[in-house]
Amino acid sequence: MPKKLIPMAIAYDFDGTLAPGNMQEYDFIPALKLPSKHFWDKVTGLAKKHEADPILAYMYAMLEEARTAGLPVRKPISRITG
Repeated sequence: MPKKLIPMAIAYDFDGTLAPGNMQEYDFIPALKLPSKHFWDKVTGLAKKHEADPILAYMYAMLEEARTAGLPVRKPISRITG
């Protein structure tokens, strides 16, 4: 019997309109055990080097830093269901 698909949405405050400051400062960067300045300097460097949009640069940097640190880029199941 096929599983029933449940509609869902993922909301992320990419431009800082829903929460004060950058959402990465609350959980993501501390999980990397990096100083915030290190992360944002890397983002700035990536954006300049590749003439990229800063938002896309920090999304890329998030994936790269998480991969390097061995951190999954997803919410743990226990936090979703409980």
